[in-house]
Amino acid sequence: MLVAVLFAVAFVSVQCTLLGGYQPVDVSDEDVQKYADFAVGRLNSEMNNYFYMKKTEVLEASYQVMVSGKNYYLTIELSPTVCKKSDNSVEDMESCELQGNWQEKTLICKVVVWVQTWLEKVTMTKHKCSLKKGFHVTSRARDSQALKGKTPSISAWHNHRQILL
Repeated sequence: MLVAVLFAVAFVSVQCTLLGGYQPVDVSDEDVQKYADFAVGRLNSEMNNYFYMKKTEVLEASYQVMVSGKNYYLTIELSPTVCKKSDNSVEDMESCELQGNWQEKTLICKVVVWVQTWLEKVTMTKHKCSLKKGFHVTSRARDSQALKGKTPSISAWHNHRQILL
């Protein structure tokens, strides 16, 4: 009987989300899509492009529960549209068509979105974008690794040891 109780407790402990642990989440999840759209909006405002970028796919998603909120780690595929930033008339990114050569300019962006639902606060805290073909895109370098062109492993990225663009 004692063995059965200990097994049940161990099983439940493994199934529970640990504070600070990473949990995968379905890329089609409503919150994932909402926070990916938020991140794309922030990326568009920070990127020095003539054209808006559009989310073509969320490739990976996970979250981390913290005392102060929840971090969403998202890998998003962005492609250039025909909508010019100078027009300022774009209300719905879905209405923007992709450029004819969009595959050549597609970016893969890894972003961290910090969410504090009780404060209704959403912030993109980190991001790093690379051309899908594997070339690193730099807009500004904040650390010596970026200056030297080195990219730390994904585990370093998840452990917040890498300063992103």
